[in-house]
Amino acid sequence: PDIPDTEEEETLLARRNNPSQELFIELKKERRRLAKENRVSPYIIFHNATLIDMAEVMPTTETLMLQDRGVGREKMRKYGHCFIEVIKAFKAS
Repeated sequence: PDIPDTEEEETLLARRNNPSQELFIELKKERRRLAKENRVSPYIIFHNATLIDMAEVMPTTETLMLQDRGVGREKMRKYGHCFIEVIKAFKAS
């Protein structure tokens, strides 16, 4: 099996194997950015399970995002729109 050595290789492999995996990687990058910006651990933003749900469902509205496991009103208010923008950009590409 292909084992990626770099983040770029991981993204290319994901694109080839599974579009939702590629989106998951993009969502993780956004989570990492927000975690650094807010000086918190990434799991405080959203757990991997939540990002996996987002990658599979691809919610593009607040209503749809709130249906994902791990997304409550407070996290939606603080972070949700950033992830919606990542999803919208992914769907447009």
